[in-house]
Amino acid sequence: MVASAEGGSGGDDLAAATSLRDRILAAFLADGSAVLVERDDARASLRLTSGEQVVLITCPAGAPPPALRPAFDSAVQRATGQVVHVVAVGGAPGVARELKRSAPFWQLQRRFGFHQVDAGGHVERVTGPRLARLSRAVEAAAGVQAPGDDHFAPYLAQGQQRHTEERQLDAALRNRFPWLTVTLGAVCVILFVLGQAWSDGNFPLVLYRMGANSGAAVRSGEVWRVVASMFLHLNVEHIAVNMIALAAFGPVLERLLGPPRYLLLYGLSGLGGGIASALLSSAGFSVGASGAIWGLMAAGLGLALRPRGLLPPLRLQQARRRAIAPLAINFFYSFQAGVDTWAHFGGGIVGFALMVTGIITLGVDPLWTAGAEGAERRRRRRSSGGLTLAALVFAILLVASLALALVAGRPWQVSAPPVLERVRVADTGLVVTLPDVIARSPKVDTKGDVRVFDYGNLQNAPIMVELVVSVLSQPVSPDQLDEALEIERKAMQDTALPGAQRRDDARIVAVDGRRFVFVTHAIKSVTLRSWVSLLGDREVVLRIYSLPDPPAAWSGIADKIVASLQRQ
Repeated sequence: MVASAEGGSGGDDLAAATSLRDRILAAFLADGSAVLVERDDARASLRLTSGEQVVLITCPAGAPPPALRPAFDSAVQRATGQVVHVVAVGGAPGVARELKRSAPFWQLQRRFGFHQVDAGGHVERVTGPRLARLSRAVEAAAGVQAPGDDHFAPYLAQGQQRHTEERQLDAALRNRFPWLTVTLGAVCVILFVLGQAWSDGNFPLVLYRMGANSGAAVRSGEVWRVVASMFLHLNVEHIAVNMIALAAFGPVLERLLGPPRYLLLYGLSGLGGGIASALLSSAGFSVGASGAIWGLMAAGLGLALRPRGLLPPLRLQQARRRAIAPLAINFFYSFQAGVDTWAHFGGGIVGFALMVTGIITLGVDPLWTAGAEGAERRRRRRSSGGLTLAALVFAILLVASLALALVAGRPWQVSAPPVLERVRVADTGLVVTLPDVIARSPKVDTKGDVRVFDYGNLQNAPIMVELVVSVLSQPVSPDQLDEALEIERKAMQDTALPGAQRRDDARIVAVDGRRFVFVTHAIKSVTLRSWVSLLGDREVVLRIYSLPDPPAAWSGIADKIVASLQRQ
């Protein structure tokens, strides 16, 4: 008699817990934002459009809490979502303790939230992330009757179909290793390491010579910088952030699109960012994969808005919910000091346009369909061999741009002694010896009888040389030189250069047996040293701008340049 009574009580407990669970289940399904994947007497599993998984475990009040532990552990082991909520429905005191014991200590791939809904409808979050919808579902379940099996049958059929589609997509994605994303990241890391090895303490100079983007340089014909710059990074933090972003957005898009289309998406986005930066940015130079990565982020938004059958319905809803946040965060970050805003927006516009117009998805087969449906989808899609050819051409462009940037800039020579070259200063009758990296194609500015020759720039070399040549009304004889130099000294002492601070008084110095008027100025972190020489009927001001901490191999170069200045 006792055994029979306990059995009847146990059945009532199970029925009560199952009824409460099914009422909560129906409330979750009512608004169409969840799909039912599994349902039996012991458990029911839901997938929310947010991507979260909810597992409802039936817990009869008469069941000892330790006896429920295997069901909780099984829910953890069988979890498929990135965020999984295990909900004990019903149960005696002590269930919460067993739930907490089932929480994994390490939660790296997915996060778990554990909750209990007791027989009275009280909701308790035991540990882990909150689930606000659970409280609303419990409130909606109060005072209504539990639906029967017929009510859940269509939900279960649809949910299992959606779950199968997701599993098929995930399996197909796992079978496609993102080797191109890995290769792009590896190239960035290798170039960063090489640049550090070549820098000799002057990494910005090396970056410029490796192909950093510069509007002035691009307009002068160095167009390879637009492409090469997307593989260069300024510091460890810069490359770390970009590589983490590449790892977050790149693999899924590469697996969905295939390597050729992914290369076009990444490369054209980077090209768009580079062109926008070269045309619109006021920065001295810029580097980084941010334009290309912005293209990937924006392409993710374009895919969510117009998936063209590439994502199953449940995954599509998740993609739409998640696509905005990264772009919004990075939009505001793009206006921070030191960030190339135009590169970000240029790359993002290109990536979004390629995806939302369907250009980049042309000919791509969905990975989540099978059988007749998949065959029909593939039949309706047009494949394009032109895209594959375009990807090959673009790959050659990327490699050629990097190679050309390295050959033209010779960044490995930054720490090597410069090669000196004798240079004729146009038709002024002057000659001077300059490092070959700055000797060619000076910028010339003429103002009346004064001509200014600028050799090199501080982005390309540790020094920049400026020659200001004036024609005197009559030559200065050797007897007049002392008096003329003293006049020049006083003039330099009294003259203030815009934006410069004089470090010492102007004085007359001897260089290799010849006398010059000399003075030093500071322009922010740049040192400006000026020498004035009188050569016959020419007054020559030689200015040498130098970066702080120049490579040791460039030590003494200024004196050699000054000593070499003479008339032919």
